[in-house]
Amino acid sequence: MYTLNVHNVAQFSRAIHSACYDQTAVRKDFPVLTYEEGVRFRNCVTKFSVWMPTLKENLRNTAYHYNCEKLTAIEEPDHATDAYKNETERLANLNKHYQL
Repeated sequence: MYTLNVHNVAQFSRAIHSACYDQTAVRKDFPVLTYEEGVRFRNCVTKFSVWMPTLKENLRNTAYHYNCEKLTAIEEPDHATDAYKNETERLANLNKHYQL
């Protein structure tokens, strides 16, 4: 799973740099970025460097998070967690309490 995470972050980083460069590089006749283009490129990359550390928290309780948990459960069954196990038990006990 660690290799997959590293690969995903590397691909994401390449995609961000490529997208920011393509968006900011206006002059095609000049081999490097001009000052204004460089500032725009820096700002674009900075936005993603601020956004990336909060990505894990933003993806919590999403389909992505659910699929990652299921993949981890398949690969490492000893470390698998069921987020709803305690809730299911609580509701089952509550149901027994209210039965006649």
